[in-house]
Amino acid sequence: MRQALGGVRQVMPRLASDINRVERQLDAGDSFSTAIRPQIGIAPYLHLALAEDHGCLKVTVTVLARDSRANIINNYGKRVYQE
Repeated sequence: MRQALGGVRQVMPRLASDINRVERQLDAGDSFSTAIRPQIGIAPYLHLALAEDHGCLKVTVTVLARDSRANIINNYGKRVYQE
């Protein structure tokens, strides 16, 4: 998880303060879902919390990232074709 957070920090430096806060919360013993909750909606949070409980956090993060990317691409396409 640390490596992934570091990668996001490099690609999106504007999120550095949020990522630093997440890392501090992880250091304090909070779960990933709790640490990232202020940055995400309730549905992704619940997915992450359940994934942690069932030991499949990595797969769930991958799926949520893929779905988020698809939504961004779809929304961009809709905007481009509407202009």
